[in-house]
Amino acid sequence: MKRLKLICLFAFIPILSFSQYVLQEGYISFVPYTESGGKFTYKNLRIYPLMGGELFHRAHEGLGDYVSLENAIEDDKVLITEKSSGDLSGDLSLEVEGEVNLLFVENVSTDTLYLMSGEVVKGGKQDRVLAQDIILPPASGKVEAPVFCVEHNRWSAGEDGGNFEEYYSVSSNDVRSKAVKEKSQSGVWEAVKKIVVSMDAESSTGTYAALKDSRDYNDALKEYQDFFLKQFAESKNVIGFVGVTGDRIIGCDIFATPDLFSGQFENLLCAYIAEVIRDGGCIEVEDEDVLAYLQEFLTNEATQDEVVNSKGMEFKHKGKKIHLNTF
Repeated sequence: MKRLKLICLFAFIPILSFSQYVLQEGYISFVPYTESGGKFTYKNLRIYPLMGGELFHRAHEGLGDYVSLENAIEDDKVLITEKSSGDLSGDLSLEVEGEVNLLFVENVSTDTLYLMSGEVVKGGKQDRVLAQDIILPPASGKVEAPVFCVEHNRWSAGEDGGNFEEYYSVSSNDVRSKAVKEKSQSGVWEAVKKIVVSMDAESSTGTYAALKDSRDYNDALKEYQDFFLKQFAESKNVIGFVGVTGDRIIGCDIFATPDLFSGQFENLLCAYIAEVIRDGGCIEVEDEDVLAYLQEFLTNEATQDEVVNSKGMEFKHKGKKIHLNTF
């Protein structure tokens, strides 16, 4: 009966204008827990896969292939450098008012690169988290990238000078939300401190990337990753998911194509697992709660932009929505 109830709810969603990002047959559907048999639940994390239908895929044909930021850094396809007007004398208030919240990114390859908000890059004068999605065409030249600092107590170049030559996954959804939704540097620092303190991973510079030295954190992270990567490897046409823990919905990420999703999934999963490790609980969220959450912004295009941007962000490229993210 519950399955029939969910199907009926989908059937009566009003479509006020044409949009690919709607809970509608042929466009987007989600896999209820009651139908998955627990396949996408492990300990304190449950994931609801979102599937793209034939009409959704057809609407996004021809978007092309994208190289992820992680792979671009590994293969020297991108240059990320400081955008600074000079030494800010270590005064953090001046740094924030200066150009600490901008970096230069440059595609030096013949591929098209996709940089996702929430991704952390290490180096320069302090580690940063990207504050918005960016697509870099081949030989893009220098492009400004909005960022926030995730390393509170450093403003000095390391061995790589002003370059960022190391990738460190996607930050927790708490950090992502403060950077993407609230656009708050103080909020980002507070969220970084919460997770590194909870994992006993505090460092002299206060960097988010110090989590790499926490054995407890990385053991738990790997345990969750191994489970969900195996489960999703067997699933096709996945374009996103909703993550839940305890009595709350952690967030939702949806992409324009299965390939774009799969290219980001492993690192994106870290953002959700980090929330569960830091503040997860026994799952009390029901299928109906997730459906209601999705219906807030996947009902019609007339209100979609406003709702998504109030809950997170949406990224458009050449008039098409490439990524929706809500918290």
